[in-house]
Amino acid sequence: MSPEEWTYLVVLLISIPIGFLFKKAGPGLKRWGAAAVGLGLTLFTCGPHTLHSLITILGTWALIQAQPCSCHALALAWTFSYLLFFRALSLLGLPTPTPFTNAVQLLLTLKLVSLASEVQDLHLAQRKEMASGFSKGPTLGLLPDVPSLMETLSYSYCYVGIMTGPFFRYRTYLDWLEQPFPGAVPSLRPLLRRAWPAPLFGLLFLLSSHLFPLEAVREDAFYARPLPARLFYMIPVFFAFRMRFYVAWIAAECGCIAAGFGAYPVAAKARAGGGPTLQCPPPSSPEKAASLEYDYETIRNIDCYGTDFCVRVRDGMRYWNMTVQWWLAQYIYKSAPARSYVLRTQMCLRGQPVTTTGKTSPRSPSGQSSLIDTQMDSEMDSDFSVVDKDGERLDHAAERLLARPPPGLLPELPDHPSVPGCRGPAGVSPAGAAEPRGPEGLGLGALVPEDARL
Repeated sequence: MSPEEWTYLVVLLISIPIGFLFKKAGPGLKRWGAAAVGLGLTLFTCGPHTLHSLITILGTWALIQAQPCSCHALALAWTFSYLLFFRALSLLGLPTPTPFTNAVQLLLTLKLVSLASEVQDLHLAQRKEMASGFSKGPTLGLLPDVPSLMETLSYSYCYVGIMTGPFFRYRTYLDWLEQPFPGAVPSLRPLLRRAWPAPLFGLLFLLSSHLFPLEAVREDAFYARPLPARLFYMIPVFFAFRMRFYVAWIAAECGCIAAGFGAYPVAAKARAGGGPTLQCPPPSSPEKAASLEYDYETIRNIDCYGTDFCVRVRDGMRYWNMTVQWWLAQYIYKSAPARSYVLRTQMCLRGQPVTTTGKTSPRSPSGQSSLIDTQMDSEMDSDFSVVDKDGERLDHAAERLLARPPPGLLPELPDHPSVPGCRGPAGVSPAGAAEPRGPEGLGLGALVPEDARL
């Protein structure tokens, strides 16, 4: 093992006992203690290159404060632009950062983009409440308020997953700080269940890397071997690569489990990276909290069995680096300009018929999109969440669309002249049976399905 690999292993192993210390602490000690440990690890492994992460955090926080209604796109552009500059430091003649700095910067980019998106969702929800004139109850996954600079720093430098992942949202971080009865959340038994294959994977990594070292491919003697032998060499090298990541990610998950980080009731149906998908009221007493069944799906980052024994590349992508896969689906694919095309492609690959009319829908005579199109667009803009169902992944919004009965349009248009029996504006006669129904005479009443039972 290289010195960098030993350093990663030590950091991951240290995180486990530290997690047990923080698990039962109060919100203040959790927040600032975890941030102090993470900042200390960053300074120890990155040295002066820690400045890169600080600049990224300050820039993102400034964008959030300046443009909260569009900070997601701005933060995405800022963090990835700085990441490009960070990767080009050696080309610009600047000091090359350590590999640990690269890991910290990558995870920090994911966290800051997610934070900006959560703040933007909060700002849009507040504007909707002001426009409607009444306040709604707490929304699942919504932040209570915009985090301050110090709160942003504490989230960014939290020691949990600071170098290896898993990725987690700021909402997940807040839920950990505000756990009502952390002593009732199980840690030791789930940790042992999760950690038991790690020693086996570690031994397989050491054995395969010793018999088939990666450094051998850099020697001239390697290229003197026959082509089939060189092609075969890729198999054990890739096997060692997988075993190394299995050990690292399992150890990182164990660090989260030790601290009770990412623990939610099973009834909340949490998903990797995103957290709960169903509202689950917090327990009112330690006894009720202890009676609940918890899982750590929110911080689950690898399915070792699924990765090694899946038969399709798509399944392998789903089981590998699961929290980052959720991040890509939520913050990249969902907000992409061609998301309707992506959705259609995915649903076709999954064998699920779906029709989207967001861009090419027919227009009503008034020039506005029809009500059906508006409803479908709102469904497409809803939460792009992917969960298992009968061995396949389905989009929540599309699944609700397919199960929805045909909408009735007449109750929405009580005074439209095209609706039989309703009065329109002065001088306009209501539609009758003899009205022409061609393109010039087509009214919104013609869009009502025959089986709408009106």
